[in-house]
This record gives sequence, structure tokens and C-alpha cells, in this order.
Amino acid sequence: MDTRIIEIRTEPRILHFEQANGASFLSVYKHTKDMYMNIHDEMEIIYVHTGTLRLFADDALYELHGGEAIILNGCCVHFGLASPSPDTWYDAILVDCHRLCLAENDDPETNIYRKLIDHELFFETCILRDENAPALLAEIRRILSVAAGNSPFWKMQIIAAYYSIAAVSLETGLLREAPTEPAVQKEQWKQDMELYISFKKYVIRHYHKAISMPEIADALHISVSKLYKVCKWILGYPPVEYIYRCRLMMAAQMLKSTGMPVSEISYACGFRNLSYFIRRFRKIYGLTPSRFRLCYTEK
Repeated sequence: MDTRIIEIRTEPRILHFEQANGASFLSVYKHTKDMYMNIHDEMEIIYVHTGTLRLFADDALYELHGGEAIILNGCCVHFGLASPSPDTWYDAILVDCHRLCLAENDDPETNIYRKLIDHELFFETCILRDENAPALLAEIRRILSVAAGNSPFWKMQIIAAYYSIAAVSLETGLLREAPTEPAVQKEQWKQDMELYISFKKYVIRHYHKAISMPEIADALHISVSKLYKVCKWILGYPPVEYIYRCRLMMAAQMLKSTGMPVSEISYACGFRNLSYFIRRFRKIYGLTPSRFRLCYTEK
């Protein structure tokens, strides 16, 4: 057997699947509390066993209940607020899509995950329920069941489940192609997506600072006009707006998970004007920061 399973007893508890060479293949994070804001290259599947999880993913809010799931594309900025109920339990499944690629096979139909890596395919972000996606949920539950077991064939079983997820998603329209056709446009799309992802990662690392567009453009080795054009095309709004939204996401997480005063949270998240912070927060979340804290922490 060329793999091993390492269990890390932390919060969240992690089941980490490694290959013999030490390369990570699959990680299952077993949460009972909030999920902190993060961004990573891996595709992520979140499955709620019991309780409620309010998931903030990029610009949207999704409320997942027991038996429901969601698939997030790689490099999606997200965090989750778990319901105060003591029985809340949800799993986050991360897998490196490179491990799912059939490298020896150039057939695009069997190299679906290569297209995901190259940003040619995207999962539509939506809540999966037994009423609208029974086949997908069955495969997700199969992955969790295999991960919880001790089968010597777990790797083949998980790969099969992931390819089944991709096939069903293609059939139902959940997995879609990027909006480009000619080869030149596809190559440009890949480059722009890589630039956009680098921009997102930079913002996550520096959101608490007074960062400027020239500073970010310089760090990414591009012009300010190029940065603006790419972000405006992909996001639909300027890059500076994305910075504010990331700051507000972190503020929302801190309001739920800490007892810090609103003014301190505002400053810690990069805002220098409390009134402006409150106004922007209410515009995005529909509540003032104080009211948001009450709504998401009351039993």
C-alpha cells in the first residue's frame, strides 16, 4: 500500500491522506466551530452533517443545513459561521486537482480536472440538496464514507467518486466552460485568471494595511490599467471595491468570533473611518456591525 492516513487531533480535526512520497492527496477537515477566512488553490467541497453553516464565499452568502453541500472553485475567498448549537458538524474536503488528472491521457473528456486547473471549467456555486442534486450528494457522501474507513483501495474509490461528480456536473450544467473559444482567447483567459488569483491572494495577505493600486500593480509586475481591466472584467467592479469587500468579510468573521469593540475591528480590518466602515458594512450585509454581531451570536 503506497499511501498513509494521518489524523491530526486539533479543531478542526483533520484526516490527512498522504502518498508514500509525502505528497498530499486529500484532506478532510472536520469542523464543529467557525471556519476562518481562507483562500487556497484546491477545489473544496463542504458538507454539513448537522446544524447550520452560513458560508460567505467571495460576494455571496449561502446558508447550508444538515444534509446539504456546496462545491467551491479553487482560489475562492471564503469563511463560515457555524450555528451556536452544540450539535453543529460539517466537513470540508480539499483535494489537489493535480492528483486527479490522468497525466498519461490527453483525452479532454477524461482530463476534466486539468481543465479546472487551467481555469477552462468552473463549478457553479450553489447549494446542493437531495431535491436538486441527489447524485452529487451521493458521491460526496461516498467520499466521506471512504475517508472514514480503512479500505486499501481508498485512493481509487475517491478518484472514481470525483470523476463521477465531474460527469454529473457536466450533464446538469453545474460545471461550465469559461466564456472563450479561440485558442488565443483561451490563453489570454488563463493569463488573466492567474493574474486575478494573484491579486486576490495579495489582498488577503495585506487587507489590514493601507494598500494602493500602484503598490499592488508593482508587486504583480503589471500596470495599474491592466489590473483594473482584468478585475473589472472578471469581477464586474474595480479592484479597490474587492479590497473593501475582503475587509468587510474579515470584519464579519471577527464580529462573530471575538468580543472586540466595533471600532477596533474596523481599524484592524484596514478602515480608518468608523462611520465609513459602518456604512459600507450595512450596504453589503444589510445590518450594522453591532446588529450583525447580535444576530449571529444569539442562541
